[in-house]
Amino acid sequence: MTQERRKIAFCASLVCMTCAGTLYLFGAYAQALQQKRSLSQTALNLIASSGGFGQYLSGPVWGKLSDTYDRQKLCAAAGVFLLAGYLGLASGYASDLVPVPALALAYALIGLGSSGLFNASLSTSVKNYDEREHGFAVGVPVAFFGLSAFIFSQLQRLFIVGSQASDNAPAGSVDIFSFLCFVGAVTGGGAMAGATFLYDCSASLRRRGLSQDGIEAGIITSPTTDASTRIESVSLVSTPILPTVSGEQSPLIDNQSNQAEPLLEQPSIFAQQDAYLLFAAFILLTGTGLMYINNVGAIVIALIPKSTPTATIQATQRLHVGLISICNCLGRVVTGLGSDRLMHQFKLTRLVGLVAGGGMITAALLWGMLGLYDGHAMSQLIPVTLLLGFGYGSIFSAAPAIVGRWFGVQRFGTNWGWFQWAPAIGGQVCNLVFGLYVDAARRAGGQLECHGTVCFTGAFWLAFCGCCASVGILLALNQMRGGWIVTRSADV
Repeated sequence: MTQERRKIAFCASLVCMTCAGTLYLFGAYAQALQQKRSLSQTALNLIASSGGFGQYLSGPVWGKLSDTYDRQKLCAAAGVFLLAGYLGLASGYASDLVPVPALALAYALIGLGSSGLFNASLSTSVKNYDEREHGFAVGVPVAFFGLSAFIFSQLQRLFIVGSQASDNAPAGSVDIFSFLCFVGAVTGGGAMAGATFLYDCSASLRRRGLSQDGIEAGIITSPTTDASTRIESVSLVSTPILPTVSGEQSPLIDNQSNQAEPLLEQPSIFAQQDAYLLFAAFILLTGTGLMYINNVGAIVIALIPKSTPTATIQATQRLHVGLISICNCLGRVVTGLGSDRLMHQFKLTRLVGLVAGGGMITAALLWGMLGLYDGHAMSQLIPVTLLLGFGYGSIFSAAPAIVGRWFGVQRFGTNWGWFQWAPAIGGQVCNLVFGLYVDAARRAGGQLECHGTVCFTGAFWLAFCGCCASVGILLALNQMRGGWIVTRSADV
């Protein structure tokens, strides 16, 4: 029964993750919102950043609640936030009476709901699976989180207006108002439905894992057996599903001890130097990824010929949003499952996936600065999108598994919640820099829209330097922990 409930919970987490990932969809309708409300690029990026604030700054709160509260109820509450946020954003798109701060608040609610779904689903998956399977338990759910934007960007085609224009969209373009209402209804309803089956199987799996580990190790303990020796012997054969229990003995192994003692207390993440270095690298990498994801629509407008019809522009924007989403998904799956294999077969640390993802993002920026030429810029932009999407997915697959392994599963929700401040900080800074560069180039050209690589090259260069620094930090951190080959279980 436990295995069946765990499978059902895993499928429910996939549904919840798909509903949680729509924040990456912003690029598919951002430029339509900008044109409808006559927003500057800086104002538009502030709205985008408010979603990041809602999603990432609330991470520690949602993480703590995921560790201590009913995660099914958390998912249902997150669904309400998503529905309210999208309906508010749709109203702000349709009416000029809704001020920009209200648009930002609506998008912050979307981020808040996304964070609740993400943390509750991820915590359930991590705690329902053995640490040896965390690459799978993390990689597959977060892959659906990354795939969400592609799914909804394709559904956007259903809202293309026909030959007759409406109040909210010209003929041949997307009816953004109706689309946003649709996304709100689907994500809100999907979250509440998925939450019904988000079962917590960690307690029974932990008892079963400890029993199996003791039997496989052939340990017969006595009342005088030292607890630390007993735990160390078990860990040589297998890693328990949840953090090791101090002094706890399985009734199948020791009939003279029937009372379990509390879990070993994990040290605070704030007391560990490795956490600060990992957080610093994560800030710069995630900020760069969010800068590109949120502004890919503006990049398309900057590079596409000025005479291009609106419908074609929107189709091109959907293409890049979809490519980011697919590669984001693939990066999460490949990194998650690949890190499991590299760890078990070659004893390589999971930090490999994070470094590889950072390298891809850095390479994408370099290509974007040096490889976009007039006349062929749109076709040359596709490799940039592919590389950045895959790298972004890789870092978001590797990082949670590393946090869980290095700093303990017992407080995973809380620890990962604090790490979600990294994209909030990095995304805000990078989005602000990008908006300032675009607006400055627009004023210099005396036009409403900015065209050419001059619009974003400066922002790309700054982000490139930050990514190089991030990769350097990760390489230094790898050396501090003993190199690529795992020599102790805590470095897996």
